[in-house]
Amino acid sequence: MEVAWSYNLIKLLYVILIVAKILNIYIIKNIENNHDVKKFNIYKKDFAVLIAFGCLVCAIIINIMIFVGGTPFNQDIVVITVLMLGIAFLSSRSSVLMGEQTYLNVGGYTVEPQLIKNVDSKKRGFYTIFTLNYAEEIHGYKKQVLYYTGQDETSFLEQINEMIQLSSNTTDDGEIE
Repeated sequence: MEVAWSYNLIKLLYVILIVAKILNIYIIKNIENNHDVKKFNIYKKDFAVLIAFGCLVCAIIINIMIFVGGTPFNQDIVVITVLMLGIAFLSSRSSVLMGEQTYLNVGGYTVEPQLIKNVDSKKRGFYTIFTLNYAEEIHGYKKQVLYYTGQDETSFLEQINEMIQLSSNTTDDGEIE
């Protein structure tokens, strides 16, 4: 494939991603206006992040091989890698909205708290990794890995565990036992 096609495909990915982010922001603002929710800004580990880091590793390997082989440096590899990292950064930024004891929105997807099996957390330096394990597949996810950099990660974990506890005590009619 020619380099021009790579740039065109990346432009198309940026357009699609920006449109999706605008729609997601509109949905989140609508939820914030209609519900009493608390917003937590997170970073998701998703497919775009994995592709971007794979692109980064391949670019490093290719550049080492170019240097060892003595061939001219190809700047397009670096530009495409940086553009892919930009896509990963834009794609991974998201938010979790929690409120009204039974409302949970993860990255634009509404998730029923009773479908969350458990939440694992690991503190790492300046961020905390939360893994939401679902009882069944939700929007193509069996689990979601969220990176939270805020100061109140205990509030995040307590609120989500409280929602899981309340939803497990709720009957099918929506009443708490």
